[in-house]
Amino acid sequence: MTNNTTTEVITPQATQVTATVFYLEFSISTFSEFYVTIAAAPFPITISHISAKAKGESNLITWTTASESNNDVQIVESSADGISGWQEVDRVKGTNKRESVTYEVYDRKPLALTYYRIHSVDFDGQEQISKIVSVRRDGIKGGRINAIYPNLQHIS
Repeated sequence: MTNNTTTEVITPQATQVTATVFYLEFSISTFSEFYVTIAAAPFPITISHISAKAKGESNLITWTTASESNNDVQIVESSADGISGWQEVDRVKGTNKRESVTYEVYDRKPLALTYYRIHSVDFDGQEQISKIVSVRRDGIKGGRINAIYPNLQHIS
């Protein structure tokens, strides 16, 4: 028995109904068995850079998105151990721009060692967690300055 099948790729006309629902229309001249495949949806944002550093009495968390799509909010979270107990520091609305955007958030109650991550949520509830960065601050215990001493050697 000879199998005389051919494969043809047909690009459908797509009409967006909602943020995640599309109506697809195919133009087919003959009918036979066919399959439709859908690629996995991309993450709502692509974070190209994230960093954190001590700045004054606060920690500055900076991140850059290479692109955003369907992004609702980006939540800066902190943790004392980088594993559990993540707490919201601040949140920013997504810009949904296709070009690079840089964000800055200050943590005004840093710990001696604080871990940070960006928790991104899109409009449909899809979530993404960034890599984790940390800031170690000397002289701070439990989020408070432990002690301040004058430098008597430099007093005239």
